[in-house]
Amino acid sequence: MNRRFALGVLLLYVAVVAIVAAHHEPWRDEADSWLLTRDGSFGEIAQRAHYGGFPIPWYALVTPLAKSGLPYASQTMLNALFAIAAATLVLFFAPFSRTTKLLVLFSYYLGFEYSAIARPYALSIALLFAAAAFHPRRNERPIAYALLLALAMNVNAQAFVLASVLAAVFVLERREWKTFAIVLAGVVAMFFQVRPLPGGQRIATLHAFHVTPTALATAFLPTLPQTLGVIAGIVVIGAVAWALRSNAAALLVLLGSIGGLLLVFVFLWLGGPRHAGFLLIGVLLAIWIAGGLENRVAHVLLNLTLAVSCLVAMRTWQQEITMRFSGSREMALFIREHGIDREPIAAHNLTQCEALLPYLDGTKFWYAGLREWGTYLPWDHTMERALDTPYPVAVELARAYFREKPWHLLLNVEMPDPARNGFRLVYATHEPVFGVRDERYWLYEPTGLYEPTGLYEPTGLYEPRR
Repeated sequence: MNRRFALGVLLLYVAVVAIVAAHHEPWRDEADSWLLTRDGSFGEIAQRAHYGGFPIPWYALVTPLAKSGLPYASQTMLNALFAIAAATLVLFFAPFSRTTKLLVLFSYYLGFEYSAIARPYALSIALLFAAAAFHPRRNERPIAYALLLALAMNVNAQAFVLASVLAAVFVLERREWKTFAIVLAGVVAMFFQVRPLPGGQRIATLHAFHVTPTALATAFLPTLPQTLGVIAGIVVIGAVAWALRSNAAALLVLLGSIGGLLLVFVFLWLGGPRHAGFLLIGVLLAIWIAGGLENRVAHVLLNLTLAVSCLVAMRTWQQEITMRFSGSREMALFIREHGIDREPIAAHNLTQCEALLPYLDGTKFWYAGLREWGTYLPWDHTMERALDTPYPVAVELARAYFREKPWHLLLNVEMPDPARNGFRLVYATHEPVFGVRDERYWLYEPTGLYEPTGLYEPTGLYEPRR
């Protein structure tokens, strides 16, 4: 790709990311990282890896922003910088065709999921792409290459799989104790950071025949019908594998990445597009270290799926600008502008309600499921119990806790017949939400007209409004 043209594409990518990220309303997972680093001690931040599954590097990068008093948006900007770094590596170092580079950058994952939503994924992809760019010179500076892989292993579980496969290829190729020791140190560091502690959340084994198709479909044709996506995923992976059949290292990276990620998804967790997208990243890494994709059929098939993904990204950009990813900011602004944050607020369900707190400096919610005050969440067995607390039970717990004090009740579902339950609706989010639909909110205040009977008889079902 012509250097001037590449620079122009990069500037366009920066502009798109900046516009979309500026319109993005962070959701609860983004809020939790910010609240933990803002309000938690360094010991609590270090311990979070055992419960949340993310190693320390992302929290270490966010901590100076949160603790120095910078605005919440600085976390989004930090993440966008890593996405831009990854895009720069693709444009200037990847052995892809000009068309493939364009499609990769503006596809759903680099164009939205990993650039607008502030999680550790853009950081890990920038490190993986840096390792791929370094790959041709890996034997000139093997220590630096091994350190880069070890660092990539310690950002998230998905990057750990991909970096471990790259490291295995490198170690088998070098057969040198120094590089092996560095790679092993990366594996050990990851293990000691994320090893489960007593009292952690349960991890349920998922059904392989459900998770695998979902992951394949989402990775290659996000948001499209699953059957079509599964077919596209299988065809693309098969075509790329056939094209790389004479390159043992690249084929090992491809098959090892796909197999390792599917094992993680089946036996640990598949958290939606943000996880499934690493299947596509694994395919790109395999092509990258192979020096490109010379097979025309495989090249066209990959580009077709990326082109469809670009259309999905464009639709998502339009939704970000005209709609809301989360209703958290709308409700938080209402609470702040009307001084409601100066009174106690009971909140349920805790994960969805947590998304409001970065906008409400100095405010804590009384999480009814946890039965305690807080901002960031514990991510241990107490959180499981809290998540299982039915909404009517949470309401009664809050009513008993506050008794005669002035207070408000925040829910992410609509209460049936508030008057009969002794509440008045104060505000409900009304702006359309397209991203996390369970992050719409209803704020109530008690009327004092409720007389408990002593028997627990919930009046109706609390359900999200469709």
